[in-house]
Amino acid sequence: MDALIYNGKEQMKFSIGDTDFECLCTWEIKADKHELIIIVNEENNYFDISKLNCDESFSPEYLYLTSCMGEKISLFQCLVTTIEFANDTIILTYNFMVVGNHVRDIFNDNCKLCKSLRYTIESTPISLVSYIPYKREQFDYNGNIIEINIERNGLSNADVEITAVTENISFNQITRFFYEIVDVMFLCLGFYPYTICEQITLFDDSNVLLFHRNKNKHEKEASLSHWANIIVLPENINYVDSVVKFDNMFGEHNIVIEVLTNAIYTSDLFSDLKLSLIIQCVEGYMTKWHDIDKFDNSIKEKVRDYLYACMKNSDLDVTDQLLHNITNSINNMLGKINKQSFSERINAAFDLNDFTSVIVAHEKKQKLYDDFLTKSKLTRNQFAHMNSKKNVFHNEELDIAMEKYILLLRVLLLSDLGISVDKQKMETKIADLNKFYK
Repeated sequence: MDALIYNGKEQMKFSIGDTDFECLCTWEIKADKHELIIIVNEENNYFDISKLNCDESFSPEYLYLTSCMGEKISLFQCLVTTIEFANDTIILTYNFMVVGNHVRDIFNDNCKLCKSLRYTIESTPISLVSYIPYKREQFDYNGNIIEINIERNGLSNADVEITAVTENISFNQITRFFYEIVDVMFLCLGFYPYTICEQITLFDDSNVLLFHRNKNKHEKEASLSHWANIIVLPENINYVDSVVKFDNMFGEHNIVIEVLTNAIYTSDLFSDLKLSLIIQCVEGYMTKWHDIDKFDNSIKEKVRDYLYACMKNSDLDVTDQLLHNITNSINNMLGKINKQSFSERINAAFDLNDFTSVIVAHEKKQKLYDDFLTKSKLTRNQFAHMNSKKNVFHNEELDIAMEKYILLLRVLLLSDLGISVDKQKMETKIADLNKFYK
């Protein structure tokens, strides 16, 4: 689908700041590159392309085009990347392309043009057939009624149709629901299904195709690790219940999934930097969703009051301003005195349940666990606090730690979503990792 090329010739309008241009142009869209190439025709004697070389950026929020085949095309979030003055050529990129209609503001939360979305997803070499419940179901999602219908499409593909039963749901809300479904798939399977086609049905029952520029993890061949580790059996996945829980936990700001997917799909970061981010994410996850007080807040307040009294009654020669600064520092210092330390939070993560504890069972049995925790802390600190690179994970043990923390984060999420991890698959995965210990 992404290899499609569209072309046309028509009058086009440009607006740069307060200056408007209108000219006859020949254009071509290369869908695989998400690129629009505009060639200003020679008969436009009144149009001076050099005027585009100004301080104000030429980045139309949307453009309407009609191809030579009569296809209506809408481009959104456009940006000029190149102006070739010698060839009268302008090259733009765009983030979204809609083929089939001229629509506007579809990505605005107040826009209710979208009636349903239909996605075709596939997966190779592992087929999705046994991992998707093929049925039609309605449920409440953030106060709105949504219907999901999943059907087989060939041997390894599936069509997922999400329909807004109530009309006050925006395109963004329906899209978010779908991508939360595939986020849950990712947690269970260790890979994202490929999104190979997206069709929008508008409320006038017309259909349009949607193309994303930044599909990344949902795009075929985006990552060599696209078919990695399955740790959940199909019968233990309830997508509707888990997605509702998922949305209640994270909403639109899902940094945990972003860290996980970047850890698996991004090869640009240094390995130790990537591991540091994952470790910090585990620490943050435990702080956010599994926080506990080591003792009652009233004890902390009594300690604070005692230190305040000591300062006021001391014979130290301090000004009122300095005393104020010191008491503020004491208050800040004591703010989290009853909270878990880094090592305590990481230890609590591994001890959360049987599936998290098995991840480091080998380290505990071989008396390596304390060293593992110390290196985890110092690997995290070398970037968080610019500490020296001493007693951190190196070489093979860095790879082992990376895989174990990625697995830990997945299992933490699955546990909180109420999805049961398969014991045998977990033990097999951990045994494979432990082979790398010398």
